[in-house]
Amino acid sequence: MGYAVPAALGAQIARPQRRALILVGDGAFQMTGTELVSHCRQGLAPIVIVFNNRGYSTERFILDGPFNDIPEWQFHRLGELFGPLDGYDAPSECAFEEALTAAVADTETASIINVRLEPRDASPAMQRLGAHLKSRLGRDDDA
Repeated sequence: MGYAVPAALGAQIARPQRRALILVGDGAFQMTGTELVSHCRQGLAPIVIVFNNRGYSTERFILDGPFNDIPEWQFHRLGELFGPLDGYDAPSECAFEEALTAAVADTETASIINVRLEPRDASPAMQRLGAHLKSRLGRDDDA
């Protein structure tokens, strides 16, 4: 967890003519997302999509509890702190489509899209992964 933003920095420095699309959960972003400042300082323009479900989703499917909940950040406002960074709030599919279109069009500035999701909203693949990992722990209950 927390690998996407710093890894994309290395990838973009290695190939500056390419643009990174960073998919990251809100919990992982809170760990290492401040490296987005380095992207901005280097003049890079990644598009960061933060899946904001207010917690550690994968872990919720392994062992649910309040320890998986995290404070909700207003990721779309990070440009106020990080420098040249366009922020978009996406509480709906329509808002996400508009934000992504705008972010793709602006190739000069880094963008961050705050995609708001419900805490238990997960793809079938994530649910299967969580169930598999939970079974490896020998825990079939929800406690």
